Amino acid sequence: MTSNQSPSRYVRIASLWIMKLGVVFIVAPSHSFHWWPFLFLLSVAIVEGFRNWSHESLHQRIFSGNSAINSVLTHLLIALPIMTPFGTRRTMHLSHHRGLDSESDLERFAWRDFNPQRLPRELWLSLSGLRFVGGALAARNNKQTNESRQLVELVTLLSYMFVAMGFAYFFGVLIPYLMLWILPQVLVSPFINRVRSFAEHGAISGLPVSRTTIAGPLERFFMYQVRFGYHFEHHVWPGIPENSLKKVHALLEQRGFFNRWPTLIQESGVATTFARLHTSVDGSR
Repeated sequence: MTSNQSPSRYVRIASLWIMKLGVVFIVAPSHSFHWWPFLFLLSVAIVEGFRNWSHESLHQRIFSGNSAINSVLTHLLIALPIMTPFGTRRTMHLSHHRGLDSESDLERFAWRDFNPQRLPRELWLSLSGLRFVGGALAARNNKQTNESRQLVELVTLLSYMFVAMGFAYFFGVLIPYLMLWILPQVLVSPFINRVRSFAEHGAISGLPVSRTTIAGPLERFFMYQVRFGYHFEHHVWPGIPENSLKKVHALLEQRGFFNRWPTLIQESGVATTFARLHTSVDGSR
């Protein structure tokens, strides 16, 4: 699959790293705290870019055709910076593709438990950090994941965080690192992930279990980088690299597929989710 990937992926991943380091090491230390809310939002978008690439790397070798080299680079450059136990997440995500919305789908809680009618509760659980902790514990306690591998991943992740925070402390940017890199992951990403998952798969009466989102610029910036919005196409053909999903979507449109199945496509994930605040969520498919 690597040969079918666009070389621009290296530029886009490098750009995320440049923005991350620029915010933490250059912009935040040289600006007053009045700028930090804006920088926090920017960091949220950067974190989601890392998260979207992490998803892509579950299906593709994005750095090298050599499996071992690709695995090392993926862990160092994509997974560890966003505190992701990559092997455990792969197990959970592949179960999601094999048994979408079934009992064997280890990721289904992200939209099955999400109720847009209880938005204040969802925000509180996320902004308090409880959703982040709950998700980590759910992955840790799942019997279908390898416990010894989880232990190795935990030690590796803690070691990475220790080195990263030591590096930030040495250069005098520990507070920006914690506030503008760690907090967006802990407090905001879980909420964005649940909204996105609900928009893609959530139990809304009349909509299929997997659907594509043609998002606007703002949603693409915060939620749907790396062609993440073409989610129906991704579930039908998960081996297709992200740079080809738009072409697949265009081909389906040309052949009238979405005219026959219009509920497979939506214009906005956020609108699809929250325009139904007054609608009861149908939990039975």
